[in-house]
Amino acid sequence: MEIRRNWKILVGIFICAIGIMFNGSVNAHATSLYTENRFEVMEEIDNPENYNGGYYAGEERNFTYKVTPKETGIYKIYSETDPEKEGYYNQNSLKIYAFNESKQVITTLDGIGIDGEKVYVEANIYMVKGKSYYIGFRTYDIEGKFVEVTMSKTNFVAQPKMKYHFYFDTYFTGDTEYVKGNYYWDNENATLTLDNCEMGPCRIGLSASNLDRPNGEKYFFAVEDFPTVKNIKVILKGENKFISPLNESDEYTTMLFVRGGNSLNNNYVNVGIEFTGGGTLNIDQDYIVDLAEIVGDIVLNDITLNINWEKSALLGRKVFDTDSNLKIINSTINAKLHFGHALFGATADIIVDDSQFCINAVWGDEWKDKQIAGIFYANDEVLLNSGELLIAADPEYLELLEKNKYCSLGMNEEGVEINKDKFTFASVNNVDISQLKYTLENTTYIYDGKAKTPKVTIPGLVEGKHFEVKYSDNVNVGKAKFTVTGIGMFTGKIEGTFEIAEKSVENQAGEDVNTETTLTDGKLLYKILLDASADEKTAGKVQVVGLQKKNLKKITIKAVVTLDGKKYNVTSIAANAFKGNKKITKVTIGKNVTTIGKKAFFGCKKLKTVKINSKKLKVGKKAFYRKGGKKLTIRVPKKLKKKYKKAFKKAKTNKFIVK
Repeated sequence: MEIRRNWKILVGIFICAIGIMFNGSVNAHATSLYTENRFEVMEEIDNPENYNGGYYAGEERNFTYKVTPKETGIYKIYSETDPEKEGYYNQNSLKIYAFNESKQVITTLDGIGIDGEKVYVEANIYMVKGKSYYIGFRTYDIEGKFVEVTMSKTNFVAQPKMKYHFYFDTYFTGDTEYVKGNYYWDNENATLTLDNCEMGPCRIGLSASNLDRPNGEKYFFAVEDFPTVKNIKVILKGENKFISPLNESDEYTTMLFVRGGNSLNNNYVNVGIEFTGGGTLNIDQDYIVDLAEIVGDIVLNDITLNINWEKSALLGRKVFDTDSNLKIINSTINAKLHFGHALFGATADIIVDDSQFCINAVWGDEWKDKQIAGIFYANDEVLLNSGELLIAADPEYLELLEKNKYCSLGMNEEGVEINKDKFTFASVNNVDISQLKYTLENTTYIYDGKAKTPKVTIPGLVEGKHFEVKYSDNVNVGKAKFTVTGIGMFTGKIEGTFEIAEKSVENQAGEDVNTETTLTDGKLLYKILLDASADEKTAGKVQVVGLQKKNLKKITIKAVVTLDGKKYNVTSIAANAFKGNKKITKVTIGKNVTTIGKKAFFGCKKLKTVKINSKKLKVGKKAFYRKGGKKLTIRVPKKLKKKYKKAFKKAKTNKFIVK
């Protein structure tokens, strides 16, 4: 059961006290137009086919051109300078970076030294007619030096031939990889699935190579410019975990990185990565370096992140860091954030839509004189479109936050845009937990004479450290009680109840179900067909026998459920399970269901859609027979459309279409 409570904590703080770090200051000098922001355009070019020019390096770092070609093609970008300073030459004095108009990184390259006389950098960039690109140069220790820049169109033809890679890099962590649980790599679709998987300490490598090298030359391109090129996807199912080493001396922890082209000697492509799937990723990174080293876009879409980052020996790190854009969509972020760091970093934009953040900020005495990082750290813009953010810390830390306004390190709050109607936030030194969202592991139990203690989860908090739970009247049939009490800065109480039911319940058809082997997940009732093993190595089997939550309109019958701490495969739907239901409109049936009993959904007049994920299914007689109602749409695996159409027709299903 999930209970959502509106936050009633209203604290008057500045907009920048959301914890946003923005690097957007502009410094103009008489000797050069020069900026710290990579997207601050110093010169616009519409003739990259034949351009010769340059600029004088200033005190700052970046000089950026906005290039809009009149023809599509691969353009050679070249720059050189004399980096001599006090008798030494530094090839790191000059670097190049390139982004497309959506601020996706195309490449970043270091300079190359020649005979101690000059440093040059060059790159072949694919650009599309009419689109704009940011081509910039980053310099070090060469103030006042002239930097030559030339651009020209090549005769190369871009035809990317992609190859994707997945591997464990155990160079820093020993010869063995530590993985517990299931993971799958789909090379064709560039997709990694983590299914209740625990990894670490190790490095998880994902990369994409372009095998097309015209005339032996390498070229760079934005993934957006070639729709056939895929970004890498990570699908999270269930509970997954990345863990850190046991002690601070091991600098290398669990890291997931997408390798991009940062050298003239490789052919990697700067693809992005999307985390999705509705699952959870628990990040236990006490001694973290950057968790995700990504060059392309990062998208967090419909996931839950629980981040424990209480310790760190390094300053200014981020959990997710990209050289492009970072988007957080329909996700929940619960984090313990170490003082001096940021959770999310991006060279371009950070965009938040319909997401919730609960942050518990902590620090040690050694960080008090350091500059503050925040939740977000972007070189361009932070756009908070919709969602909620709560920061909790002790009074001394909050005073320091207000003093610095989360805008130290030269960050500029003008780069923060907040939709005040749809994005809310609060910063407090004491949190009343009664105002927070929580979940109860189970809301209904079947009486067996034993005490019931369903786990209480409050996102971002740890039981025993931030709150304690006590139970009463939790043995006999009736309403059992639980009380959650805050600890330390977390105050207040949550009081609630759950049900202990007798050993006799009815399914939808009013028939008795043997409840000695029946459990519930709060929504559906399940009959145990085969119990799970005590060591959790072998999953059990259950059958869906009816509804626990009577007002459900959309029913999802999962492939696997966890009941009383054990995992069960859902293999069948009982006869008459939902017979005569007047509210159900949609049913999704998991891949492990092989049998639907007779009249299971008989007379469900409002039922409009059935989605079937199983590849082998027996449908009982009149399982979906209805008098009245609209035509039933049944969605099945594409290759099984003909087979299932025949099966539903044989089962006396009326008014239906199989898609």
